[in-house]
Amino acid sequence: MTEHAVLERSHEVLELRCQLLKSGIHNFNSSVIKYKQNIVFLGSKTIQRGRLFSWKEYIEHLKEERFDWLAILKVALEIYNGELRGYANVPDEKEVREAMLKKYMKELIKESIESVLLKFRQKDQKVVELLEGSEDSYQAYVIAIKVAIEFCLNISATDFLFSEIIAVFKNHGLWLKFI
Repeated sequence: MTEHAVLERSHEVLELRCQLLKSGIHNFNSSVIKYKQNIVFLGSKTIQRGRLFSWKEYIEHLKEERFDWLAILKVALEIYNGELRGYANVPDEKEVREAMLKKYMKELIKESIESVLLKFRQKDQKVVELLEGSEDSYQAYVIAIKVAIEFCLNISATDFLFSEIIAVFKNHGLWLKFI
């Protein structure tokens, strides 16, 4: 079982053995049953059910837990490239997996870059008088630009990079920095 699963509270079943013996099942200790995204563990006196995260649920979980945007993009790329396994609903075949995930990956990078630019733009406006043309004020933007380019190249979305992503940087006045 992967670490990316949710285990529910175990359920004590005192009469489970008697019920299973009546049904014709004589040994059920340490049994594991898989059904869709659920995994059921049968013990001598307990039943535990776990639910495996889908790739999308796991990325959304990382967002809710307020993980760093770079860490979220790294995990997304690892899932996209097939380096991270153990999630529900992720095809093993490279072409099928990439076709299925590509649209979400494009939305994720665009959303991440927009939020980072807004966050650092607000922060930079407060200190812009102190820096007055210093390159330090654009350090966050440089990182965002590099990450956007690398991410789009990794998912083979150069058309998206030069249409949608470049428009995000234009809207934030970073057209020249992007070029």
